[in-house]
Amino acid sequence: MRKTLLNLIVISLFISVSGCVGLNLMKPTSSSSNTGSSTSPEDSAITNRVNSTFVKDAVIPAFDINVTTSGGIVTLKGMVNSTKIKMRATNVATTVKGVRSVRNQIRIK
Repeated sequence: MRKTLLNLIVISLFISVSGCVGLNLMKPTSSSSNTGSSTSPEDSAITNRVNSTFVKDAVIPAFDINVTTSGGIVTLKGMVNSTKIKMRATNVATTVKGVRSVRNQIRIK
């Protein structure tokens, strides 16, 4: 049951991110997000892979961690219960294809 639920969550994340990526690709090149930066398709794919890996990990609270990527550099933000979880998130993210480095800005509750 738990594996089925995790699979549904992963599929939902893929669908959500895929829809967002498609919308970003349709924007004119002169347009940018509210932060003044845009996300490349490769950075979006890296973010998606990191999020998917976090969801599959039994220790990492995937929905408590925000993942962003710029130029292959992954930034992790959010709050977790322990330093062990914070460090695991860094270690897991660094194993994902395309990740050049990880900036861990996760805080401990």
